Amino acid sequence: MSQGGTETIHEVDFCAQIAASATNIFHAHPDSFPFKEARIEGFGSGSLARKRKDLRFYNAFGALLLTSETKLPGPGKERDPYNETVVRVAQQKADDADVRYFFTWNVNTFVLWDRKLWNVPLLDRRVQEWNLDRYLSNAQAVAVPATLHYLKTKFLPSLLSDLANICTEKVHDWGMALNPKRWKKIKRLRELHLRARPDPIENLDLFMEARQTA
Repeated sequence: MSQGGTETIHEVDFCAQIAASATNIFHAHPDSFPFKEARIEGFGSGSLARKRKDLRFYNAFGALLLTSETKLPGPGKERDPYNETVVRVAQQKADDADVRYFFTWNVNTFVLWDRKLWNVPLLDRRVQEWNLDRYLSNAQAVAVPATLHYLKTKFLPSLLSDLANICTEKVHDWGMALNPKRWKKIKRLRELHLRARPDPIENLDLFMEARQTA
């Protein structure tokens, strides 16, 4: 598909549109979701709170259930949902808010993480990964009206349904369904890497390389 024209979109605008669409879905099906509202909010203090925005999901009682770190697609590892810095920032938000689940998302790939699994390497704290059925290379590609419509009406409802099942524990087995050969190679590379670099979060760069080549 076309990778966009002259129009573009910023991360805050994208998150605001997703928050509005998600909230509409929650209101239309209140018995199907533990979520009541999605908001785009500043975090930190002062100018930082105005510049940095966070996509968050709340329940009917106003309790925060999901925090995130969302990036638009583009060149550079810093836009990958498995990038070390991206995951560190997302986990810190979840730590500060004391919520169990958080996600990283670059529009192409949405990864849900579980803080409850604190005693395992960070990579093993992934709950599930959802991939868009098309590749978007940049913000211009995201801004295409047909792409935004697809995200809001096709990808988002299905994703939110899965997230609801996970957060309410209606479905317990959400292990990553990788091809056995790929998973064996990734595990072997990760084990070798751990011997040299015991910090579990530092395995993410290796995992990113392995998932591309496996």
